[in-house]
Amino acid sequence: MTARMLTAVLCLGLAACASAPAPQASASDGTRRRPLTEAETCDVIVQVAKQVGEGPFDADIKREGSRGIDCSAQLKAAGLAIFPASRMDAPNVQISTQDRGWVFHEPRFTDDAEAIIQMDFICRALCGHGEEVTVRLQDGGWKIVKRNQTWIS
Repeated sequence: MTARMLTAVLCLGLAACASAPAPQASASDGTRRRPLTEAETCDVIVQVAKQVGEGPFDADIKREGSRGIDCSAQLKAAGLAIFPASRMDAPNVQISTQDRGWVFHEPRFTDDAEAIIQMDFICRALCGHGEEVTVRLQDGGWKIVKRNQTWIS
């Protein structure tokens, strides 16, 4: 009898847990944020790229531990110049102005309304610099609020 009761209580408890919504991190204003889709990530990158202003931009957003996110369609639709990442890594390629540009890394969120994005300006041999950019969600868009240089060559 005791084993049956324990089994029944355990099953009821598991059913209640399974039907409860998963907890999510919430912002200081009480809103909740789900993980970003690739399209949402590209939207953040496009908004930041417009504020950086100097192009071209690598359309392949770097992502830790997996393939990158292709934002070429969104960058082109926003009227921003892009360059192919494959040219950056190809050996013995003649250096041109297309070999220069910004490379973005996937945003890391500190909370629902703030993220840090690593940006690298690459211009080939012993030329380039990196920045860590803090962006904040303000007035319905992502705004750069701080830029810190992280490396220089």
